[in-house]
Amino acid sequence: IVVFIYYVVTYNNKPSSSSIVTASSGVPIDSIFIYNPTKRHEVWRFLTYMFIHNGYVHLAFNCLLQVVLGLLLEIVHKFWRVGLVYLLGVIAGSLAHSVSDPFVLLAGASGGCYALIGAHLATVIMVCWVFSFSTVYF
Repeated sequence: IVVFIYYVVTYNNKPSSSSIVTASSGVPIDSIFIYNPTKRHEVWRFLTYMFIHNGYVHLAFNCLLQVVLGLLLEIVHKFWRVGLVYLLGVIAGSLAHSVSDPFVLLAGASGGCYALIGAHLATVIMVCWVFSFSTVYF
């Protein structure tokens, strides 16, 4: 959120900026954090694109999904496991994007959010499977 606020203040105060951040648009395309396929040799971009978001709405939904699913997963699993799944999802998202659409910039933490959704679904399936074999007698 701090990186997003920095870019909002920086780009919205420049009168000649074409990347003014609004509710649904505005990405700092010249940022060192954004994933740019032409700069694949800058390896940190495969991970740091998660700090750049495409508007306030994108940031809000990513944060909401991270809080809701992250807290539920941390109740069942340890925080470092959830964090590892999230970071691996971010990296997998950038790698998959570089293969499937190699000419488009990438921003947002959606890869990590999709990894949390997958982990949550796996946890629900596992719990349902375990309870299907248990017998309760009253």
